[in-house]
Amino acid sequence: MIIRKFLYFISFIFFLVFTGLAGYILYNVVPGGKNEILFSISQGESLSSIGSRLESEGLIRSAAFFKYLCRLLLLEKRLKAGEFYLLDPSSGIMNIIYTLVKGRVDTVSITIEEGADTYDIDARLYKMGIINKPGIFTEYTRSRAICLDAQKRFNLKKNIVSVEGLLFPDTYVLRRGDTMQKLTGLMLDNFSRKIAVYFSNSTKLGNLYEYAIKASIIEKETAIAEERFWVSSIIHNRLAVNMKLRNDPTVIYALKMQGIWDGNIRKSHLFNYYPFSTYSIQGLPPSPICSFGIDSFLAAVFPEITDYMFFVAVSGGSGHHVFTRNYQDHEQNVNRYQR
Repeated sequence: MIIRKFLYFISFIFFLVFTGLAGYILYNVVPGGKNEILFSISQGESLSSIGSRLESEGLIRSAAFFKYLCRLLLLEKRLKAGEFYLLDPSSGIMNIIYTLVKGRVDTVSITIEEGADTYDIDARLYKMGIINKPGIFTEYTRSRAICLDAQKRFNLKKNIVSVEGLLFPDTYVLRRGDTMQKLTGLMLDNFSRKIAVYFSNSTKLGNLYEYAIKASIIEKETAIAEERFWVSSIIHNRLAVNMKLRNDPTVIYALKMQGIWDGNIRKSHLFNYYPFSTYSIQGLPPSPICSFGIDSFLAAVFPEITDYMFFVAVSGGSGHHVFTRNYQDHEQNVNRYQR
């Protein structure tokens, strides 16, 4: 009889504790709340510090209760440090604890289009908050350290001035808080898998970096698949007779480097000397001028065999071009489509 009463008493105490705990958990739901809040845990951060920051951010009502629950549930050592989370104050303290234990990481995706250059990528990263100052990504892609890394990674035979063109265009998923260095590494790894692999499997293809430069020009000159091989043919034919390439996209890139690109190529730009302008220099520019896709790369490696030497864009915005063998026919096409 005494044992039964004791068990009833213990059950009653557990009931009171349980209902009290449940009530306090419900009390710790922040009514209405704010929008989701970005929250991170530092390596080695104490439970007290985490609870205090959650409370100060308005995510929970009581840091002390957060600490008590984590210890009661034996979760103190299971909160994942170094992660970034989007926490909803109205989801309740138990859901918040669960999220911090499970490690639901907040991610962002960034798409680098074919034809994007480091200036385009830089602007995108700044807009997304991945970098805090315009220009630092472009500057980083020209740093000696990353260039040396790329030279070793792709077994390049010459010193390069930038990893422009070696950053493969694709969609990348980053954890919130990842750096531009992390993104650069992912893009270089992707280039290795998608492009450089052709060269690791063959000793007959030649200079990877030279093809990368050609492919970047092809990428900017035309978006029409079959035309890429004809543009490549013209690059090949002109280089063979030591004729200037005169590609407008190289002028645009040169103007971006000078910080004076305003969306328009002027006649003076074609006659001014710029190190990357193929109107100024003989041969290929010192580096690629953009990220390129596999189709442009294959066109650079395997140009169509033609005797074309000139091409001009057809008016009307179709993206197509007219290809010619001599300057006289080219001038007629320029007069027809561009003037």
